[in-house]
Amino acid sequence: MTNEDFNLAVDRAFNRTKKVLASKGKEYTYGKDRLSQFKKAGVVNSEWPTESLWGMGIKPITSIAEMVKTPDQYSTKEWLEKVTDARNYLFLLEALLIDLEVIDE
Repeated sequence: MTNEDFNLAVDRAFNRTKKVLASKGKEYTYGKDRLSQFKKAGVVNSEWPTESLWGMGIKPITSIAEMVKTPDQYSTKEWLEKVTDARNYLFLLEALLIDLEVIDE
């Protein structure tokens, strides 16, 4: 893969990520706090919201761990869904860490 092709792939992935984050944001945000679901889950589970996020985010990671063993057995749609979801949870984790003032922006 050339650098140009790689950069195009990254651009497409980032655009897909933004699209999914926007649509899921509408679905899961109550009130004005985009991260409210993780905070509520943390209260229910008596844990940090980051732990709740990780618990939810591990699902696509474990799916990918199985998929990489036989990568040709999955469709493009399946791969993109899982990889995008995994990437999105990392973006959400970074935003949550900023919101909790654990890291600086």
